[in-house]
Amino acid sequence: MHSYRSSFRRFFAIHAETPIPTIITATICLSAALSIAARAEAAIYKWTNANGRTVYSETPPPSGRVTVVAPRVHHPSAEASQAQRQKTLETLQRLRDKQEDRELARQKQADARAKSQYRKSACRQARHRLQSYESLGHRRIRGKDGNYYYPTDPQRSALIKKAREQVKTFCGN
Repeated sequence: MHSYRSSFRRFFAIHAETPIPTIITATICLSAALSIAARAEAAIYKWTNANGRTVYSETPPPSGRVTVVAPRVHHPSAEASQAQRQKTLETLQRLRDKQEDRELARQKQADARAKSQYRKSACRQARHRLQSYESLGHRRIRGKDGNYYYPTDPQRSALIKKAREQVKTFCGN
């Protein structure tokens, strides 16, 4: 047997991650929309009361002759509808453009941060390399082929010159 209580529990178990204020707001909006729609569809009654005055009401008179008056419903023309559709599309495009601009700005910031971090790291490495070449004297260094060798004085001078250029490039001094 299926009970109301078990359906209620099952519904809230499935939707437990949805915050309660969101559910309440959605319920209020839905009920307001339904009441507005019901009023738009409601009949309007016209009758003459005992004093001879014409009365218009959403409820029928208690007795007597009554006329049902159809409510006026505004149906926009095709041109107005197309213009509204075009306006909506333009607004949607502006929103997409703004979102794309924000994403590009975020990407530029991320690129700038990455470039700054790279320059700081390269500056540290270049300074360390320069210090090593200047202070170590005749020590072995690893060549491009992976083998160690003792650089000659001209080779060491060239390595120091190259390290100074790298410091200037990455550190700005």
